[in-house]
Amino acid sequence: MKEWIKIALIIIGSVVAILLCFFIVDFVQVKRMKHPVFCRRLKEYWDGGSYECYGIFYKINTYTDDRGKILKMEIGPYSMKFDKNSVMEEKNS
Repeated sequence: MKEWIKIALIIIGSVVAILLCFFIVDFVQVKRMKHPVFCRRLKEYWDGGSYECYGIFYKINTYTDDRGKILKMEIGPYSMKFDKNSVMEEKNS
């Protein structure tokens, strides 16, 4: 019986470690203002290339200007709102 518990803990630990690696890679990409690797674009906006993409347990918002240049990227929980107006206000001030 103890053998099964040990195997289950190893499997659960491995899965958690892999998911954590996915998050860290995307976190570093966002901080470098580059496109994330392990998330999927689900919403794109017709404003020059802004988009929302979803990873496992996190969301990334990417805001661009009219020419497609990345203005801001942010990573957070699924409940994070996409608010392009606040980014444009920061750019203009």
